[in-house]
Amino acid sequence: MPSPHRRPPARPLQALACCVALALAGAAMPAAASTVLSSNLDQTSSDTLEATATDWLAISFVNTTTLSSSAVLLATLAATTSSGTAALTLYSSDSSGLIPGSALAAFTATSSSAGTLSFSLTGTTLTTGSTYWLVLSQDSGASQWSWTSSNTGSGSGFTSTWADSTDAGATWFAESTLYPLQAAVSVSAVPEPASALCLLSGLAALGGLARQRRGRAQAASSTHPTGAQP
Repeated sequence: MPSPHRRPPARPLQALACCVALALAGAAMPAAASTVLSSNLDQTSSDTLEATATDWLAISFVNTTTLSSSAVLLATLAATTSSGTAALTLYSSDSSGLIPGSALAAFTATSSSAGTLSFSLTGTTLTTGSTYWLVLSQDSGASQWSWTSSNTGSGSGFTSTWADSTDAGATWFAESTLYPLQAAVSVSAVPEPASALCLLSGLAALGGLARQRRGRAQAASSTHPTGAQP
């Protein structure tokens, strides 16, 4: 009697090897390039304004990209902290579009060097075409933020509009586009780690194959006892 037709077994080992290769290839890929939304750091600085626990400074920019929650928003200010700790917060714009509205999220300080303070923010989705604000404040002490006599800059989201508050953000004063504060805002995309899911799928396939082999071995052992001829 002919043997029944059997479907060829899957090859999870090859699948796992493929997944591991894809994961390693993804890890070796360079990070995605940043998109500059707004910058005037290349302009000549004229003087500085001071940010304190009560005197807050802010600049606006427009989000011209589709920013997902997995992207990183980067901000570099032409500023230095003389004492205390500088805090940077992302704000929405009020209905007029001329001053900050509500606080959305706090940035994390990443580095400071001669004349610059750098911050990053993840986990926030921004609306394309909307205006947002970077608000600089202090827990104590003071920071000095440079401004320039030029109202020009680069990036599709550059506005050159800034504002200040003397009562810790309770009241804002919209300033003209002259003498804007200096900063750069960019977006860096973070690719989703699909390789981890692929690796888990390969491991699951290996487990299934092991179970199938144990089942066939047990069936063969019960059908053909030790020493019996098949």
